[in-house]
Amino acid sequence: MRSLFLKIFIWFGLVMVVANVASFVTGIVIERRSQFPRQGPMSQMFGVYAQSAVEVFERDGKTALASYLERVEHASNIHAVLFDNLGNEVSGRTVPEGALNAISRVTEDSPYVFYFLPQQQRPIAAHLIRGPQGVTYVLAGELPKPDFPRPPPRLGEPGSFVFGLQIVGRTFLPVLLVGGLFCYWLARYLSTPIVQLRGATHELSAGNLGARVDQKLLRRRDEIGKLGRDFNVMAGRIESLVGAQRRLLGDISHELRSPLARQGVALGLARRSAGAAATSALDRIGREAERLNEMIGQLLALSRVETGTDQLDNTDIDLSALGVTPPREHRLRFH
Repeated sequence: MRSLFLKIFIWFGLVMVVANVASFVTGIVIERRSQFPRQGPMSQMFGVYAQSAVEVFERDGKTALASYLERVEHASNIHAVLFDNLGNEVSGRTVPEGALNAISRVTEDSPYVFYFLPQQQRPIAAHLIRGPQGVTYVLAGELPKPDFPRPPPRLGEPGSFVFGLQIVGRTFLPVLLVGGLFCYWLARYLSTPIVQLRGATHELSAGNLGARVDQKLLRRRDEIGKLGRDFNVMAGRIESLVGAQRRLLGDISHELRSPLARQGVALGLARRSAGAAATSALDRIGREAERLNEMIGQLLALSRVETGTDQLDNTDIDLSALGVTPPREHRLRFH
């Protein structure tokens, strides 16, 4: 990339994207570490059923427990079974699919588990409960399929990657849009003065000694504004030096050529009054004066060409009109 504008725009854009991604990931990690176990919408009701089932089992036995769980299923459409602390099902009912996985997840610190896998038709819940006799039980069962949308998955749960991409898209697109506009403005703000300064240097190198940086750039108070003011000072000094050189060339032309012209007149008068013996010497003096005059003219012409004061007009000449066939796609330019 040779453009300063593109370099500034791309680098600032990359830094902004990396900073936002790092901030987003850090926020997710911190939120994941500090969040509490999620409670399902039926956690309180399921806990009441679990407590009642344990009390019925310890008081009335297995048959009463099965009858109670059937009444619960009829009333709330929850197909539940009860496991003791050894992992044995004590109600005699059919164990729903996924119940064993659910009871393996519950602990004393996290007594309630609720999850809804995409391949399952109904969500699974499990609740760890301690009975009146101090024995721990786990009530596990299939809950009714909810009519409400599921809560968004957390990091590491099924579907969390797609959900994370959606959050990233909704969050970062406005940030990228605003940040892109800001980076574009910043790149233009930093690169435009450089482009203007470069244009002024080109004009100065082309012979326009009056080229200066725009006043808008000079009003800046940063390093670019100082550079523009230094450039104008430099250009002003160059213009004054070249102007002094031009005046010096004019003075040299006047001071040297005028005496040479008077010398030529005096030499012509000397030829009339001198004899034949002085003719050869006077001729030599005339030739030397002509050579000196020619050398001064060449020196002045060279100086004017080098400083650009002797501007030559370019003229296009059509050689075909003169009967000359020019090479194809080439034209000669004469002064």
